[in-house]
Amino acid sequence: MPETHEGLPILHLRTQAAFERWLAKHHTRDTAVWLMFAKKNSARQTLSYVEAREAAIIWGWIDGLKNAFDEDGYLLRFTARRSRSKWSLINREIAERLLEAGRMAEPGVAQVDAAKADGRWDAAYPSSATIEEPADFLAALGRSKPAKAFYPTISRAARFQILVRIHDAKRADTRKRRIEGFVALLANGETP
Repeated sequence: MPETHEGLPILHLRTQAAFERWLAKHHTRDTAVWLMFAKKNSARQTLSYVEAREAAIIWGWIDGLKNAFDEDGYLLRFTARRSRSKWSLINREIAERLLEAGRMAEPGVAQVDAAKADGRWDAAYPSSATIEEPADFLAALGRSKPAKAFYPTISRAARFQILVRIHDAKRADTRKRRIEGFVALLANGETP
């Protein structure tokens, strides 16, 4: 019986090619898998996160939840991309590069085509490292002394969650309502 975590198999792979071969065989019958990654100073040999993410995009999959495993490694869950799954700008750029190089498999191309058709491609969100606070959010923060004081103390993850939710608003009234809600939450010393 293969090693599992939370009911899903754990793959110990050394190369991107090995993950691509696994995805070629399993992309339609499995919906998720854990990949083992070596920690920085581990003697364990595994493919890199960058290689795994690229293989996943080629086959229409996406990376997700990270879990601890042992002192030498951690797990990252990869899943088949769902039909309404949002795209990050980073993954969109990787997919564009892979398309240009002719490296995308049909399931990956289908995911890109679907995202282009329904607007998710153009609505791709920035990464936590590149996302910026929009002017309307900063102005609203400036009108609330407690929110303005609390905002710099929250975690990067909470900040990213707020900014992505603002970014994803499709209508101006939705965006305004979200900004007001987040400012009120922050003014109370709370995070989403």
